[in-house]
Amino acid sequence: MKRQVNNVRVKTLIAFIVVIVIICAVFLFPLFKPGFYVSHDGEAHVARFAAYFKAFQDGQIPPRWAGNLNSGYGSPLFIFFYPLPGYMASIIHLFGFELETVFKILIYLSFILGPVFLFVWLRRYSKDEVAFISSVIYSLLPYRFLDVYVRGDIAELISFVFIPLIFLFIDKSRKEKKIFPIILGGLAYALLILSHNGIAAIFSPVFLSYALVFSKKPKDFILLLNIFVIGLLLSAFFWFPSVIEGKFVYTKLFVEDLYKENFVPFWKLFYSNWGFGPDINLKDGLSPQIGILYGAIPFLILPFLTRVPRRKEIIFWFLVFMFAVLMTTSLSKSLWEVIPIIKLMGYPWRFTALSGFAACMIIFYTLNFINKRIILFLILASFMVTTLSFVKVNERVDRNDDFYYSYQGTTDYHRRTSTIWTEGDFWKKAPRQIEIIAGKGRVDNITRKSNTHTFTAYAETSLQILDNTVYFPGWQVYVNGQKTPIEFQDMNHRGLITFSVTKGMHNIEVVFKESPVRLFSNMVSLFSIVGISSMVVIRRFIPLVKKR
Repeated sequence: MKRQVNNVRVKTLIAFIVVIVIICAVFLFPLFKPGFYVSHDGEAHVARFAAYFKAFQDGQIPPRWAGNLNSGYGSPLFIFFYPLPGYMASIIHLFGFELETVFKILIYLSFILGPVFLFVWLRRYSKDEVAFISSVIYSLLPYRFLDVYVRGDIAELISFVFIPLIFLFIDKSRKEKKIFPIILGGLAYALLILSHNGIAAIFSPVFLSYALVFSKKPKDFILLLNIFVIGLLLSAFFWFPSVIEGKFVYTKLFVEDLYKENFVPFWKLFYSNWGFGPDINLKDGLSPQIGILYGAIPFLILPFLTRVPRRKEIIFWFLVFMFAVLMTTSLSKSLWEVIPIIKLMGYPWRFTALSGFAACMIIFYTLNFINKRIILFLILASFMVTTLSFVKVNERVDRNDDFYYSYQGTTDYHRRTSTIWTEGDFWKKAPRQIEIIAGKGRVDNITRKSNTHTFTAYAETSLQILDNTVYFPGWQVYVNGQKTPIEFQDMNHRGLITFSVTKGMHNIEVVFKESPVRLFSNMVSLFSIVGISSMVVIRRFIPLVKKR
């Protein structure tokens, strides 16, 4: 009998998930059409996919240097930008899919998986139909359509997959007090950091607050902290070098004041015209709105708080909602001015991702005390109808993979990864990769990978050689196998690699290696993977051996 009940629950779960997938696919219908669509970041993300794939081909594990970008001068882009989308794209591209198709596949997967995982989490606390409706409502958040059709921000979309998973494993760890939910929660948190560090920074205080508020005892909260420790250790290979080596790029100079122009007027959070432009304050600009229904329901439920169950949860999410709304508007300007880390996010309206999620949670708890199924589905229909106006693209283009593999930009529109030794990014390809800038001689047998350049120098006199590559810690030059000093502050070639060789024939290798900071962070992540895997194996198999 118990097995039959379990089979019914599994079949019901699968049926609801299938319906969620179908509904999400309907709202992604414009992506099924041939060609590629124009968005703010879509082109840059696809070009970044090409650079990641090339880096993997050249043996970079993990990829650190985008050798073909920046007009061939290269960029330390991979050190500072969330790597998970590039990793996923490279795996899919390996199976022969074109890069633009890879982008669309990732949109489908991330757009669908987020609501599916939310449904799996919420059904622990409600009837399946309530969890289902709430998950579909989450999928219809205006901010998600902003990321799909206007911004083309695949990284944020992927990050939304892991947010409900983290809450799920916090709850499982809190109730079961077992090691496996903690490890899985840590893995989900690491993947969130790797998918989009900005969204991870916005949601991390909420995860911690949720764990603290809903832990029955202090030791329960201390146990849950292991989720975040594991996540930070597993992702250390990315975030630690990004923090430490950030002093070598212009991030603060070009991004630090962006927030001042990107506060959203309060009324625009609830409704504004849906546009495709980059500026929220201009006509036809992008609209980072919460939405009328999502914005109204949290306030409408307040008078009934004394009559509804789960008041503690509703109050928690309402406070999160109000905090996120505050951070989106100019009322929070003083906070943005005094907290350095949030300045690097650039856009206050990014907190709409948090206010939208909080609104969905309030809606979920509200739906739980509505007994009539017809009302539940009328509410769902209302959300679906009001969302239809967001389902459109601006215009379409048709490009092949060659366009992205020969991309000349950096894929970073705000010069956050321009090194401090250069005057900025390069907008024209160098006539030659290797040049002799002083002395008499020639270079032959040039081979070039993203992270390694080799050639032979025939020097009739002492030579000064220029490799038209942006310098960053990790670049090293070997002449006949011997390490040679690099000069990267030549006023005529600012920020580029120059070095000297003596008279004679020389085999030269210019190679990008891990800096001590990056090597250390790699070891932290590697040892964490080995340690956690060993712990899982021991806990899984040792008891079985003892029982025998």
